[in-house]
Amino acid sequence: MKKSRGYVAIVVAFVLTLSLGGVALAAGVFPSSESGGPESGAVVDLPAAYRSEEAAQSDSTAVPPDENPSTSSPQSSTTYALSSTFSYYQVTGAAMTPRDSSTQYTYQSNGCVSVTAGNTLVLNTDLHIPTGSMIKYLRLIYIDTSSTGEIPAYLTSFIPGQQVEDLISTSSTTLFAGGYGYAVSTEKSIIVDNQTYAYSLLVKPSISGTSLQICGVRVAYYAPISPTIYLPAIQR
Repeated sequence: MKKSRGYVAIVVAFVLTLSLGGVALAAGVFPSSESGGPESGAVVDLPAAYRSEEAAQSDSTAVPPDENPSTSSPQSSTTYALSSTFSYYQVTGAAMTPRDSSTQYTYQSNGCVSVTAGNTLVLNTDLHIPTGSMIKYLRLIYIDTSSTGEIPAYLTSFIPGQQVEDLISTSSTTLFAGGYGYAVSTEKSIIVDNQTYAYSLLVKPSISGTSLQICGVRVAYYAPISPTIYLPAIQR
């Protein structure tokens, strides 16, 4: 009986070790936007609520979650009254610039660029939307003809000189190599605070070369509603 218990304990310990090791390895292949280039051969498929290629393969008629529905109800936050429909902030890949001086990129067409060399392969640009807005989704638009690489995208906040945090991320998939596509992040509810934070959009292809093209990034958000100002009536 003691031998059986000892055997079970060893098996359980071994399984836990594998499980924890698996978690550690899995966590290690999701690089942040601030770190250097992804580990060689790492899979970086970040979460997405909707990918165009998956919808096409399943003949799905579902609407991407970052599109305005046919009917909407007003949103709310702790401080601001918010619009009931999405506003959008969108930039092309060509509008993004290298974060590192070693990074080189080439313009392709239709606003798309490819990162061709560099230490970190990161392109970024500022995000400017009103304080009090509620950010819901991040969409990455790309052309991917590589079966070994992917393009992660991030919405990142900074307290300049003190703190950095990736708020939203999504990516193309490693195995997809069918050309044009887009990926929409999972839903978030991030209230913009421009007094405290600076916000950036970043893309970080896992490999260099023209097989991965960054075409654009789009943020869907609920804008704060400006209060109506009523002027006094003037009677003569």
